[in-house]
Amino acid sequence: MKKILIYIAMQSEAQPIIDTLGLEQVSILPAALPMKSYQGEDGKQQYLIVTGGKSDLYDVDNVGTEPAAVGLQAALNLFDADLVINAGTAGGWQNKGTNIADVFLGKSPVRYHDHRIPIPTFEAYGKGSYPCIDTSDLAKQLNLKQGFISTSNSLDYNEDCDRLMKQNQADCKEMECAALAWVCHLYQKPFLPVKAITDFVDGEHPTAEQFQANLARTCEALRDAIIKILKIV
Repeated sequence: MKKILIYIAMQSEAQPIIDTLGLEQVSILPAALPMKSYQGEDGKQQYLIVTGGKSDLYDVDNVGTEPAAVGLQAALNLFDADLVINAGTAGGWQNKGTNIADVFLGKSPVRYHDHRIPIPTFEAYGKGSYPCIDTSDLAKQLNLKQGFISTSNSLDYNEDCDRLMKQNQADCKEMECAALAWVCHLYQKPFLPVKAITDFVDGEHPTAEQFQANLARTCEALRDAIIKILKIV
């Protein structure tokens, strides 16, 4: 059976997918890690979903690049995936015609917009440029959008981030994808990012307010897209 590993940072993003696939929680990751794992199969494919789990210090979901990289690396050491999917939420741009709950498939390359290292030999390294699979046919089959994904460890952004997101031609702004793409590059695993829009970077209301208001609806759209994708990949 084809082995598919899905990394999802937040439990609220993951739970609709876990429930629909009928996965059971398992303990396969190192005990020191806070990540949670859920496993199951459908006769054709074997699934492992890894979430960031909760911080024991702050009692919030472990979002951001560090938990993502650590969690995915630990999972790949135990589950030799044929495909890695990153499912999650993101910010988008109204001026690009994006709507709340739109689902994007990532385009290569995935980059950072907060790794600013203004030294000539390190600048490209800081920005990163990591591949994902060609999603053109999949997007057409499922009537989904495609876009460039730009990653940082902040929900909001500053002027430097805005400048770099424009350089990255970003369609989606989020907090894990580039770190996961880097790990997949190291492990030579095909990588498919799937991002659903909770908020507008160029919206009138604060990002956090939009995120909270639109999270449930967007997670449903994300679930529906992931289930359709799993029937094709």
